[in-house]
Amino acid sequence: MENMTVIYQFPTYVAEVMEVIGDGNWFVHNFKVGVHSEALNLVGYLYNAEFDGSSYTACVDLNVFQFLVNSVKKNAPKYEYRMAIAYLAFFQIAGIEVDPTYAVYEKVNHQPEPA
Repeated sequence: MENMTVIYQFPTYVAEVMEVIGDGNWFVHNFKVGVHSEALNLVGYLYNAEFDGSSYTACVDLNVFQFLVNSVKKNAPKYEYRMAIAYLAFFQIAGIEVDPTYAVYEKVNHQPEPA
């Protein structure tokens, strides 16, 4: 393959999203990277999807899912809500599909039995 230059343009708010995410301590992955924060390289996801045919899925658990729901339902901003929203924005920018299946199963299993 020839040498080529690939340029990606990101929304202006991407720096703020990355600042909120910080070192990515909520992001559990199985990538072989030297430093955990390397897994937060937006360009890597976009490049791999475009040129290597890769696809990525983020499976969110009930905690993250509930933080996202509460960020809309409740009128009380919290750190956890902001963090969950930042990860959702990160996933959308990186072209990572978000799968809430585990969160839904957890929610169903946590519902009290009807009397």
